[in-house]
Amino acid sequence: MSKAIKRLELSFDVELFVRSTRKVTLTRKGEAVLAHAESILARVERLHGDLAHLENRVAGALTIGAMEVFSTELIPSALAELVREHPSVTPRCYEIVPQEMERLIAEGRCDVGFTIGGGRARGVDYNVVGRSPGVIACGRTHPLYGKGRLGVREAGKFPFVVPEFRGRENEPSLDQFPQDLCPRVVGATIELMQTGIELCVQGAYLGYFPEVSVRGALRDGRLRALRTTFRGEDFELRVLTRRSREASPACAKLIELVAQRLASDRTA
Repeated sequence: MSKAIKRLELSFDVELFVRSTRKVTLTRKGEAVLAHAESILARVERLHGDLAHLENRVAGALTIGAMEVFSTELIPSALAELVREHPSVTPRCYEIVPQEMERLIAEGRCDVGFTIGGGRARGVDYNVVGRSPGVIACGRTHPLYGKGRLGVREAGKFPFVVPEFRGRENEPSLDQFPQDLCPRVVGATIELMQTGIELCVQGAYLGYFPEVSVRGALRDGRLRALRTTFRGEDFELRVLTRRSREASPACAKLIELVAQRLASDRTA
């Protein structure tokens, strides 16, 4: 490695690293070389994918943007099956907000996005891959677990955990809770859905989640979906791809696997 770096420095007549007895850091020129190297490697990776696409093989790098509605259970399950059947696929999965997801897909830097939000960005195709009802859930030690239901008046007595992104506190709640039908008390706010799910499993709060995101916890009894006299709108689960570009076989297969899981029997 040291010899290869030295040859690279000699060939460009530059110093790539600042070396001291404590640490080694990149020089400004080293950072520039690194950026170009990463770009070259990314192009080589995309070339493998494009060749696989032309041969209609399920192989190559697959860059995925997903919100936690998908990445909590759906994406891991679908990806596990995908790579078992097609070990030449190399998934790159990132947690991305809808607006950033749209930009990366339009630029060709992300192959597919899975989201419950997003608008109508130029260069992006939007398709509904499924729908999921929202459920109010609580853990075994919560007072309402045994009762199994929640009335409108009770919703004001028990605190909820609510999703909220830093810097977007003034925007409507991301979980689409029907606040007009059932005013709730905010007990805690979180960015990561998995954190909110675990807080509910531990009995600290009530939570409102897409059923598909907590299906496993409902199935094994760690959470219980409470019956209510009101209901919000179903979550519309969307898949985003780049317009005018046919999805690669690996991308198409992943979308198919996710859709299959969404269509499976619901627990709640």
